Amino acid sequence: IASIDVHMSPVDATIMRNLLRDIGLRAALLSVFGFLLYSYARRVFVRPLVQLAAAADTFGRTGFSPPVHIRSGDEIQALAESFNRSVEERRRSEEHLRERLAADDANRAKSEFLANMSHEIRTPMNGVLGMLDLALDTDLSRDQRDYLTTARSSAESLVDIINDILDFSKIEAGHLALDSSEFRLGESIADTISTLGHRADEKGLEFGLEIAPDVPDALIGDV
Repeated sequence: IASIDVHMSPVDATIMRNLLRDIGLRAALLSVFGFLLYSYARRVFVRPLVQLAAAADTFGRTGFSPPVHIRSGDEIQALAESFNRSVEERRRSEEHLRERLAADDANRAKSEFLANMSHEIRTPMNGVLGMLDLALDTDLSRDQRDYLTTARSSAESLVDIINDILDFSKIEAGHLALDSSEFRLGESIADTISTLGHRADEKGLEFGLEIAPDVPDALIGDV
């Protein structure tokens, strides 16, 4: 084992101590600076990114996430604001979807109710029409026949209204098909006039029908 003895003058020793102390001080300052730089980077970059990652994970699992508030004034803040807008748009879309489904269910229930009630009403109305037909086949006075004929016409009009209710249900379901059949305009209007004429007579009123000559009588439509 060999050893080397180094003899320094007091001045050299002082310089060496100062140099070592300066190196130690600089190393300490660098350590402090590194720690501060790490803390700043973690606060400015790492922590917001971790917060965004956690919010994105929650949004992916549940479809909802509370707003992410980042005030860094840079691209990370812009990314957080874009994420918040996406979450809000998703929430509004789901809310609109729930409202539309609820409205569809309500319309479907209303259509089913109208269809069921229309069928329930039409069954006894067919019985009324049948009884009126039987009564018209008996010996009647002129006034009695007029009354029963008017009653039968009114019952047929009510059946038409019931059919219109069924058509309304079909319109909402998108299954309505219009019929094209020939009819006489004068006859169709005359039925209505006949129904209302008796009440007008009771009140001493004259209720008549006048169709302009240029109006065609033979038409095709859904009556």
